[in-house]
Amino acid sequence: MDTTYNSQMETTFRKGNSRLWDICKKLYIEHRKTILITICAYLGGCMVIGIWQGMSGSLAEDGSKVAYVFISGLICAVAASLTFNDLSTKEGRIAFLMTPGTALDKFMPRVITTVIGMCVLAFIGYYVWIMTDVLALGLKTSVWVPLTFYTPQFWSSQEEFLGFALLVSLFLFNESLYIFGAAAWPKKSFLKTTAIFIALQIVLNIIALLIFRNFDINYKSLDVELFGWIAVGIMLAIDAALIYAAYKNIERKQVI
Repeated sequence: MDTTYNSQMETTFRKGNSRLWDICKKLYIEHRKTILITICAYLGGCMVIGIWQGMSGSLAEDGSKVAYVFISGLICAVAASLTFNDLSTKEGRIAFLMTPGTALDKFMPRVITTVIGMCVLAFIGYYVWIMTDVLALGLKTSVWVPLTFYTPQFWSSQEEFLGFALLVSLFLFNESLYIFGAAAWPKKSFLKTTAIFIALQIVLNIIALLIFRNFDINYKSLDVELFGWIAVGIMLAIDAALIYAAYKNIERKQVI
């Protein structure tokens, strides 16, 4: 009995992997031009900015690096809002429903591409920008400065580790929120999700203002590091909840 059950489970697992791989290949074939154009446009934009900055005689500083994080986060949000863009049309919804596979098979490749793919692209774009900046400056002034990249010292500085964890949790919140918006309302997803995000920020800021105004808080006695890790935990829990809610939306569309 156990041997038969294990054999059935192994067969089901193999079929599931084969189906998931077939869906990945299908999505790649359908969107490879869009993926290639996106990669070339993003890296090309990073190169242009690096050339402009190097030709102007300046190197990337903290302010420009913060600006890069903001811009790349915005681009990643736009990409996340297009995760289920094919569901915005009748033909796309029919194609989605007619594709053999479970809702999870159709959900995971899109989400992994959006989150991990865009994150990798953003990191590569950062290095392309820095290297192009140094190259353009060297060609203009004949002064070749050494390349300096941000290398976080996680184990030597707890504050830096916490800051990096906060940045990652905020990035995942940004991505999961727009993925949820893409699943909940595929049409004009970016604009609708952004409006909700702004409204949420206004409400949270008002609540925080009321708390700080009506309660006497001794800031010196607060454990900033502890509150930071609590914030990371809460953000990651919200991220997981948003991804799960997005999946349930896709699952409901799959049934319909």
